[in-house]
Amino acid sequence: SLEPGASETYTAEYVVTEGDILAGKVVNEATAAGTSPDPEKPEVPVEPGKKEDPTDDPNGHLTIEKTTTSKPANGESYVLGETIEYKIVVTNDGNLTIENIVVEDDLMEVVDDLTEKTWTVGTLKPGESSEVLTTSHVVTEEDIIAGSVVNVATATGKNPDKEPEIDPGQTEDEVEKANPHLMVKKEVTNTPENGAYYEIDDIVTYKITVENDGNLTISDLKIIDMLTSDANPTGTSIAVTGDVTTPLEPGESREFTCEYTVAEGDVLPPYEGLGTVRSHSVRNMATAAGTNPSKVETKAETSEVVVPVAHYFTVMFVDTIDWHTIELVQVPYGGFASEPEHPIHEGYYFERWYGGPWWEVYSDQIVYALYKPRTKAEITDAQIPMAGGYISNVGDCFD
Repeated sequence: SLEPGASETYTAEYVVTEGDILAGKVVNEATAAGTSPDPEKPEVPVEPGKKEDPTDDPNGHLTIEKTTTSKPANGESYVLGETIEYKIVVTNDGNLTIENIVVEDDLMEVVDDLTEKTWTVGTLKPGESSEVLTTSHVVTEEDIIAGSVVNVATATGKNPDKEPEIDPGQTEDEVEKANPHLMVKKEVTNTPENGAYYEIDDIVTYKITVENDGNLTISDLKIIDMLTSDANPTGTSIAVTGDVTTPLEPGESREFTCEYTVAEGDVLPPYEGLGTVRSHSVRNMATAAGTNPSKVETKAETSEVVVPVAHYFTVMFVDTIDWHTIELVQVPYGGFASEPEHPIHEGYYFERWYGGPWWEVYSDQIVYALYKPRTKAEITDAQIPMAGGYISNVGDCFD
């Protein structure tokens, strides 16, 4: 009961709803009822009390937090083919319930029951967060060229007001620097028939292995095989057989083949002065080149193979009377040169061969035919063979 002029204070509280947010205000009206002692007017008239309070503006908002949970194996940067792992959490930090929330991540790996690069989160009320979502990404060549992996996760959803605002989650992880590189290894695949060195017309077969030991695919492969020998002192290019059209991916290797027929010039080069410079070998150098996705030519270091060929040396037999060459003999390493027939000169007799060893040859040699003049006494004492015996005195020839 309230006596005339009396008053009573009451308190109440109210929790603001999303409807109030959408309305922009809370309108609260209080009324009362009572009985008057006046039998004529028992119903007491009431003037309601009304209060209007403003509310926050509608704010449908999601914040996506994306975090890298892995570490590079080398402790510094991710390398080609390495997996980066992430976690994603979606939080409704607005003031409206958001329904049909779908998280999108372009770098997400499609696994399990996922048919697209999305997760369905469903509904989040204000202040609620989703479960932790996990995903991963394998570093690609495009990432290497870009210099880092930038990964953005975003979302879509519906609220009673309008499309919610989204703060995407983004990570950036450093990757290794672009390193296009080729490695070439050349080797001989056959052995000489004599087990030691190749002779004229022997075929030397080679295998060239090209490996992409960089981190970018190499296309437009070119295999350059250059051979130098005594027969080809300025170098000659050899045809190489193998697949050069298919791009060579990082970590992949491919084999190529070529061959060379030992020429006479490799074994028997022409005589030059008092000595001939011989390598006694065939030098074969192979390299490779191609282009990488950044359109820069990639060239490998040269791989060289040296194969032994027969060691032949020249033995020159020279006449010391008129200084003409009696004979040129080609002798294998450590071999023996047979002496030629020496010339006959009137008034001289052949004494001996003189010069470098021609019986065990390890280098070019000159051998001289030495003569000695005949004296009168030598002519007188000469034993001249005749039928039935010898004449010891030339004068007897005229008897």
